[in-house]
Amino acid sequence: MNFFAGQAVEFSDKESGLRIGIVMSISGKGVRVLLANRKETTLTERAILHATSLARSSTSDIDRCVTAAQELDERRRTMAAAIDLEQLHALLADDIRPYSLSELADFSGDSSDEDFSAALLRRLHGDSCYFREKKDGWHPVSRAEMEETKARAERRSAQEAEDEAFLADMKAAWEQPPKELPPRLAEHIDHLVDIVVKGEKSVVSRKLHDLLQKGGWMAPRKLFTLLVKLGRFDPDENLLVIEHQVPTEFDSVVIAEADALKTSHHTLSSQPDSSTRQDLRDLPVWAIDSVGTRDRDDAFSIRQASGGTTTLWVHITDVASFIRPDSALDREGLRRGTSIYMPDGNIPMLPSNLSEDLMSLNEGAERHVISIHMIVDAVGSIVEYAPVIGIVRVTRAIDYQEGDRLVSAGEPYLIAAMELAARLREKRKADGALIISRPELEIRAIDGVVQIVRKFEKSSTAEMVAEFMIWANHLAALWCRDHGVPALYRIQEKPEQIIEMGEKFDAVRFYQAIRQFKRTVISTKPGRHGCL
Repeated sequence: MNFFAGQAVEFSDKESGLRIGIVMSISGKGVRVLLANRKETTLTERAILHATSLARSSTSDIDRCVTAAQELDERRRTMAAAIDLEQLHALLADDIRPYSLSELADFSGDSSDEDFSAALLRRLHGDSCYFREKKDGWHPVSRAEMEETKARAERRSAQEAEDEAFLADMKAAWEQPPKELPPRLAEHIDHLVDIVVKGEKSVVSRKLHDLLQKGGWMAPRKLFTLLVKLGRFDPDENLLVIEHQVPTEFDSVVIAEADALKTSHHTLSSQPDSSTRQDLRDLPVWAIDSVGTRDRDDAFSIRQASGGTTTLWVHITDVASFIRPDSALDREGLRRGTSIYMPDGNIPMLPSNLSEDLMSLNEGAERHVISIHMIVDAVGSIVEYAPVIGIVRVTRAIDYQEGDRLVSAGEPYLIAAMELAARLREKRKADGALIISRPELEIRAIDGVVQIVRKFEKSSTAEMVAEFMIWANHLAALWCRDHGVPALYRIQEKPEQIIEMGEKFDAVRFYQAIRQFKRTVISTKPGRHGCL
């Protein structure tokens, strides 16, 4: 093929298919071509698939060259759209042999019209259903292959239409939330939820992922907002609860068993069996917890004794005294493992009529408990201790704010408890415990508004209760170890060097200390917790 200035050529472009240009010059580097968009490119001769036999424009007039390229491009596009390859294939399918472009042009139109031949070339390159190009020319595909290719194209076209309709439904739902979920969205609603909940860990088809990407829906906040509009999420939906499949409701069997249990144990026996449960109802029992707490599971009692010793009981509600092994409640509690506390509420381990009533240490209530009874000497050492299965009557049930106010007002019982907690804390420090005082963030969600409060001063009664609980856990672990009772132990090796924290909180020093802590391990074998 000979090339010269002013000639119109068609060449293959990977992104746009066949493109047209006007030859500007030929050199050893290749053929320099001016495109219809005024840009230039240099082609190898092999890249040019069609060329006119005559110049179509003078290269001395760039504007005229661009106009000529644009006019030829439009003419050939129009001609290509009118060429019926299916009809041409039907004419030649029984004579399977290679055909030149000129021959095909003769069968379908006028081969002497170079623009028609170029248009046919565009059509053939744009549709491989009927003819396939090989080295020796264009071959008609078999009728069976043609039908299969057409069927695939139709399926692809139908799927593309369905995809566009799906994206259109999403856009319509965004602009005007529907009263009922459209079928296309209903089909994929669980997949959309999975994407929002799990993010990159979501397991959805690549096809759906790419489709959402194409429609601009892969932004997590946007997709979340759409699911809110569709009624699938609440505006403040907790995605972590969904991701980890945390059950938030109790089934009817568990509810029925809880109701029956509450009814049968509405009042506890006034005379507990002394062989199994010790009567501790003469003790003053205080339950102090966070503001808004409805499921109180711990309390304490103290009594001054002779010789400067103090007796402390730490009471834990005895859930096992009510719930039968392998009952529906037992299995549900085992499945949940714990109650989960969040800024806007909690997800209880057991139904609220149990966790907040029958098993909660509410003021004035008589409750079954397991208590750790310990005698503490004047320097905070434990003289003796033992677990006690008992029954108590709760004297006071308050929150930490009220407890702090009573301490400030000089309430004798709490003042004595505070002094005992201070002794126990000093004993722990002397034994090597690291006491870290740092600001705490209190996060609450009230009526959809998130409130974050940074507390620099800790509640004195909260620290007191924490101290009692640390010792109760420590002594319970010792008792299990010494009596061969299977238990889980929280173990942490001592840091390799002494950590100094200072009296005031220092963020840099705190994080330096954290990095020196050894990893905490949960084990069935007892061991020391080096930082307690």
